[in-house]
Amino acid sequence: MYKSRNSITSSLMVEALLLLLEKKEYDFITVKEICEKAGVNRSTFYMHYDTKDDLLVETMKYINARLLSDSNYDAIIPRSNDEKNFNLDEIHLVPYLNTIKELKKIYRVLPHKPHIFKNSKINKELYRNLCDKLLRKYNIKNDEKEFAFAYFNYGVLAIIDKWVESNCEEDVSKIANLIIKMIGF
Repeated sequence: MYKSRNSITSSLMVEALLLLLEKKEYDFITVKEICEKAGVNRSTFYMHYDTKDDLLVETMKYINARLLSDSNYDAIIPRSNDEKNFNLDEIHLVPYLNTIKELKKIYRVLPHKPHIFKNSKINKELYRNLCDKLLRKYNIKNDEKEFAFAYFNYGVLAIIDKWVESNCEEDVSKIANLIIKMIGF
């Protein structure tokens, strides 16, 4: 279990992992390489993380914090007081998908690490806020919300996983519109 305190040192290690992923597959990156790239020693790494996978979890939290920052959040989650007229459109998904495309190397790791991400809260805030509006729009009852949330969450993630698997070859707008189309069914 990681012990990071969101320190500058942790940020350096996150950035080091992201840079190394541009050149190597995750499974072939060593803690030694991460430390060298971040300019820290191994004992510092182990003060923050027990394993490289713990740093991976921290990295995904960093990415999601970036996605949910004030500058991106309003673009990704449409603001509407009237959920019945809530509409998700391309404008709201493009910033999110552009970030995934930019960081596709790390997103490629996720399907191979289900033991890490299966029960984590990594994407829940983003999807929960978006899905809450969708669920209200479609009159989903409270006792059905968890099931409907799972449907939207796994459906959107399946599209994104397939897109990342294909090296994000399809245009971002095309993927955004496909997600919108599928949510509308």
